[in-house]
Amino acid sequence: MSSPNTNLSGYSSPWTSNGSDCEQQRSSLFWMLKALGVALDHELDPPPAIVPYDYVAQKLRSLSVATQQTGHESSPKLDLSSSGVVIESFLRGQSQWIDEPVISKWRELGPELLSTLETVSQLYHEWRQIEPAPFDPFFDRLWLESAVTLWEAGLPWHNNNLNMPDEVDTSWPFHFKEFERVAVVSKGRRVSDPDPSGYIATWSEGNCYGIRALKQELFRQRPTQQPILLTSHLESEIAQAAAIQFGLEWHRIDLEEQGKPLFDTISLLTSNGQRPIIFAATLANTMGQSDDLEAVDSISRIFPLILHVDACRVFDYLTTASEELRRDLGLPSLRLHHTQLGTSGCVVDGEILAATIVAGGSNAFVFPPPVVVLKPRLLGSQSPAAVEYVRGTDSTLAGSRDSLGPLMLCLQELRFGDSGLRDIYESCALKRLVLMEELRTMKVQFYAHRYSLDVRIPVADAHTAYRLAEMGAKALGNGNFLLTLQPSVRVEDIKQLLQLIGSLDTERLSGMQHVQSHDFASTYTLPDGVATKIWDTVQQFKIKARSSCGYPLNQAPYSALGPVIGPFLTVRIPDEWARVQAANILNRRKKAFGLHTKESQESFRASFTTGSTMGNRIGLHTALTHHPKAFVYFSSASHYSVKKTVSDCDNLSNHWSPGRVPRFAEIPADDYGRMIPEVLVRQVLSDRAECNSHDETYELILFANLGTTFVGGRDDLVEIRRQLEEIGVRPAHIHVDGALDMGFLVDGVRLGPPSVPCTNNGIPVVQGVTISHHKVFGIMVSGQVVCYSPNASESLAALTLSVEPRAVFEMWLFEQTYLAEDLVSIKEYCLENAYLLRKTLASSGVPIRFNENCIITLLERPPPWLIKEFQLAPEGDWVHFITMPHISPATVDRFARAVALIDIECATAFDYIESSLSACLKRRTSLKRLTSRSPFAGRVLDIAMTTLARLQNVQEELEVITVNQLWARYISSTMSFIAVDENDEPQAVFLAEAGPGRLVKPSVILVRSPLGQSAHMLRDIGMQLYGHVATLMNVNLDTRRGSYEVISYMGTTL
Repeated sequence: MSSPNTNLSGYSSPWTSNGSDCEQQRSSLFWMLKALGVALDHELDPPPAIVPYDYVAQKLRSLSVATQQTGHESSPKLDLSSSGVVIESFLRGQSQWIDEPVISKWRELGPELLSTLETVSQLYHEWRQIEPAPFDPFFDRLWLESAVTLWEAGLPWHNNNLNMPDEVDTSWPFHFKEFERVAVVSKGRRVSDPDPSGYIATWSEGNCYGIRALKQELFRQRPTQQPILLTSHLESEIAQAAAIQFGLEWHRIDLEEQGKPLFDTISLLTSNGQRPIIFAATLANTMGQSDDLEAVDSISRIFPLILHVDACRVFDYLTTASEELRRDLGLPSLRLHHTQLGTSGCVVDGEILAATIVAGGSNAFVFPPPVVVLKPRLLGSQSPAAVEYVRGTDSTLAGSRDSLGPLMLCLQELRFGDSGLRDIYESCALKRLVLMEELRTMKVQFYAHRYSLDVRIPVADAHTAYRLAEMGAKALGNGNFLLTLQPSVRVEDIKQLLQLIGSLDTERLSGMQHVQSHDFASTYTLPDGVATKIWDTVQQFKIKARSSCGYPLNQAPYSALGPVIGPFLTVRIPDEWARVQAANILNRRKKAFGLHTKESQESFRASFTTGSTMGNRIGLHTALTHHPKAFVYFSSASHYSVKKTVSDCDNLSNHWSPGRVPRFAEIPADDYGRMIPEVLVRQVLSDRAECNSHDETYELILFANLGTTFVGGRDDLVEIRRQLEEIGVRPAHIHVDGALDMGFLVDGVRLGPPSVPCTNNGIPVVQGVTISHHKVFGIMVSGQVVCYSPNASESLAALTLSVEPRAVFEMWLFEQTYLAEDLVSIKEYCLENAYLLRKTLASSGVPIRFNENCIITLLERPPPWLIKEFQLAPEGDWVHFITMPHISPATVDRFARAVALIDIECATAFDYIESSLSACLKRRTSLKRLTSRSPFAGRVLDIAMTTLARLQNVQEELEVITVNQLWARYISSTMSFIAVDENDEPQAVFLAEAGPGRLVKPSVILVRSPLGQSAHMLRDIGMQLYGHVATLMNVNLDTRRGSYEVISYMGTTL
């Protein structure tokens, strides 16, 4: 049994400070509000003083217990009391609806839809009546209250915090990354790092990300030494998921061994210290256990060790505690520390030095909770591969991320600040001390680690166990229960608990009724301007959604269903309801893919995921658990996260097997995004020969696509199988990414065991599928994965159980409102708009490319301002336009006209100056706009690079040194022009760089032959040319020192 020191002599109540709390609160909020562009235009009121109270037993001095007065929620601006709020919100929301074939029908509220809304309304009414259990370790109503702000602002609306929070893509405005970054920095500042790297993720992903960062760091520090992962009390599901994803050897050790037995065990596991250790520790796991960091420190002083800390439940408590409380309770402090192996100790002077930290505390408004994962900016990989499609590196694990969790965590920081969290948690700590002292007096055995606010108690009889569960305590097995002193625990709750578990002398506690309670909900409110900023952002979302044409994400459903879902942000969705409905939804998904018998369904695992990226991770690694030595193949058109997934795993990269080839290969795809079977066969033959040379059995796992992200390509599984069978190879497992296409219609594949290549009617049979919720369905960023797993492997349970209940609720609601035939009609609507787009672009001579029966159309890159305005995603020489359901014929027409207008206006500008240009160059010339697909683009690139190599000053003027840089700035941006003669020979090149803000930066003019005294004429013509362009296209010019300087690429500068 372990407990904190309860001798609080010299400790004063946090509520009786000298007034400096307000200044600290203001200081902690000022930088956050400044980062968000919100003015702090009023003084912060200090919290009201609370009269201290002397505990009657005189065991504790100056004890102040701040509790909620009642169980009532604070009164928000919206009416939460009416059971009809859902239907009323739905009807009022018509002003923001984005019409498509289904939503258009909803304007006439039919009986079926009305019945669904009544069912939803009843759920809201029932769930809102559920009183939160006071001692729940994973939930407290205080932390949920901030969600009212989201509802009032009009959320949910379609959102996605794709990439890291400091990687902002101007073509994707539907995010709350600036809020996320504020939350990350706020947590980082509390652990002595004011500029940390990190993001907000699910609890399991946050831990896995931190462990991966340490693996990458050890590659840098000890490139020849294979690291090992050790844990003690960290959840085994998380450790196992990290070990599988990253190819780490994992062992759980008993830190209570200590001394020589412990060191002998570690010496054996690390080959006498030759293998560096990633130690993943927890300060409070879901069983109420905490790792002994002093024992970890003793290990780190003998063996090379780098520390990851999961403080998901206690970070805010530990990092805001006052020095008095920290001293009296023996609480450690935390520091985010870029550890260098060879420096001894991970606990120094009572401070835990962690290289990565998972932070939380005020995140206990949903389970599993969102967390802030922190790492020093220079720790881990410093050269992640850039992904052009998302204008970032996407170094996260899950890729797409729902924005509301990050927004909620930022609101907690803004609402409470460091001092507010300190006051709240010190009140919790003091209440726990009251409870512990009474338990001692009652001679009740308990366990209470000093790092947390948990108390574990044994219970013998069933009635007491049942009542404890009603009060929120978690059953741990063997008659033990875990309860947590949350902010909303009242003195009455403590009394009730004590009366339940023992004979309580209520007279001795009579003084407790004089303790002044405190309502944290009313004391701490959001600063003025924050809610307005969120509301303004959502209003911009509504406007920009109409032109969001470059991402496979459906903006329409939230426009109508968002007001229905909004009230549910403020209630806790029951876990049991979510579990049952998730099972029902997943079973229906299995049946849709041909699994109709109970036996066939049981041989496939299915789960909700945080998105298609995590679904693909789970799918691939589930296959690898059954075929651990198999080779994995995927096409170059596969989603960019697939390569990241296989590269993360040391077992696939064969990083620690010198001389062995990686066990994965990226197979080229054709222009339409389809894997080239002949190239796959050649790679398979090579890899099989590699296995034969080492007397190993060769197995193949194929990752296939049913609608690639960029082109919409579908791999020809029938032809791939045929060619593989010709060389005697049958895939051991095929996983299909159908994140987009399978949302409309389950076609093209069926699920079944690998022994069955196809159905009776020739449809290919595969062993796994990934589906996205936020693409076609247009709801919360999440997804589903179904995998063949006849042994019911639980090795990735942490990843498959990491989705919050709202994802299940929203998918359930979508299925209630959108029938299968509705999705078919929506697909036809999208195709009609795609046909309209292609017809219009083709008539304007714009190069396009597309797959049949696909809603994705590729066209050559337009100017950057059109990419931004229509939120297009580029890749190489192309961008794609996706006619998702929210894209109307009017938007298609507006875009096609905007693209055509570029050439029309350029032609007008050319007409104005071509005669003068011909006179200047002394030959008849014509001007053409350079694009990435222009037949002159390659020649201009050669001319420019040759000139760069000869003239240093040209490099300085163009600010480029590589071919890729020159191509991106002066050709792909589409505002450079070439003058050619009647034989199409280049005579002059007018280089200019265009930007997304309708800005054109004219640069040098390259001319074929020296012009002598006529150079000034060409310079004047260049000024006129871009002056006309600026006027006709309504763009701004940014001239600089080298603008319009005439340079002969056959001679010298003129």
